[in-house]
Amino acid sequence: MPKTSRRKRGSTQLTEAGDWEGLLLAAQYAYEAQHWAELREWLDRARQEPDAPALGEDERWAPWQDLACALELHQLEMRRVLRAALPLLVRQIRERSGAAGAPDPTPEELLTGLLTAVETLDLTLVDDELAS
Repeated sequence: MPKTSRRKRGSTQLTEAGDWEGLLLAAQYAYEAQHWAELREWLDRARQEPDAPALGEDERWAPWQDLACALELHQLEMRRVLRAALPLLVRQIRERSGAAGAPDPTPEELLTGLLTAVETLDLTLVDDELAS
């Protein structure tokens, strides 16, 4: 089993080459901590590990498949949230930029406004968009 160490965020990082079960364990820790990018890395490494069972021919793939499905569901949910949030953000920027008599904002001002809108976005508004 690979050596692991805790990162600041609470996930794991391998310090040596891992084996199939060790990589799955690291993937499980990443899943539990909701560190999705790390989960993808561990799953990719596990799939390529020399001691990995033959794909689809062994029930030891079940945990890998469960974690891969959880990752895919998370990605689908994030896409859904982004599809709701982006039009909302664009609408907010348009409303702020459309003051009568005001000069049109520069591209830099638009981007700064968009970043501010992202940082201050009320997530209940996104929930409302998703519900409609």
